[in-house]
Amino acid sequence: MSTQINLYDLWQERLLQVHEELISTLDRLVGLPHSAIGELWHQQRRGITSLLLLLAGEACHAREEEAQKAAVSIELLMLSTKLLEGIEEGSIISHGQLLAGSYLQTEALSRCADLPAAVVQSYAELCRRLIQRKPRRGAQPDWPEINEHAYLERAYFRSALLAATCGKIGARLGSAASEVEEALTAYGYSLGMALQVQEDLQSVWELPARAGRKVLPACPLDSAPLSIRSARGVMRSYVNKAKRSLSVLPPTLAKCSLLDLTNMLFDQPE
Repeated sequence: MSTQINLYDLWQERLLQVHEELISTLDRLVGLPHSAIGELWHQQRRGITSLLLLLAGEACHAREEEAQKAAVSIELLMLSTKLLEGIEEGSIISHGQLLAGSYLQTEALSRCADLPAAVVQSYAELCRRLIQRKPRRGAQPDWPEINEHAYLERAYFRSALLAATCGKIGARLGSAASEVEEALTAYGYSLGMALQVQEDLQSVWELPARAGRKVLPACPLDSAPLSIRSARGVMRSYVNKAKRSLSVLPPTLAKCSLLDLTNMLFDQPE
């Protein structure tokens, strides 16, 4: 039985640097209430996105300064996505959110512009897919009205696409072999899917809504796209897929750290 380490303590200095750069960027925003920024920050899952990219880069021997820059860029893109997702018709801060979201996206792309071409391509592809996916207002029904396929597709665009891109960018920063890049991309995808299902399960019981954030309603088990029991099974399946994806990586500290990250997030010590 291995001993699970606290990755946040181990990577605290580098995550703190990412946090400080994000705060510096957010301080330059205008037209967005501090309450909205605080709500977005609360949704950042304590730097998991940054940590995933940094660990993937470490597994592929990426240069530390490049991985750090890439981590800041991916967090800015995540914040931008959250802002643009949250715009509601008729909201008095919609215009401010739109400007802030566009600014953060531009800032993210400018920061990664001097990274390797394959990495910049990954960011551009992520932005393209997120923009194409942006739904029309009122076009997407809420749970429980959507079916299982639509729910999993939504989970992909809310979390798994970003996490998969983190794995891919980490691999490309280290010029990893194609099979390693595929493994880290698959790891990020499965981890992201599991995290979104986990978040939705928690949100079912999170009433009343926090700071005006819409949460999934507690509804009868037979009316949801996934019952509570089924959702837990789907989450566990993705967790196991994430771990299996790492089997092609050599036995290094970075690989152990990625496995520890999975265990830490889903409380699965081995």
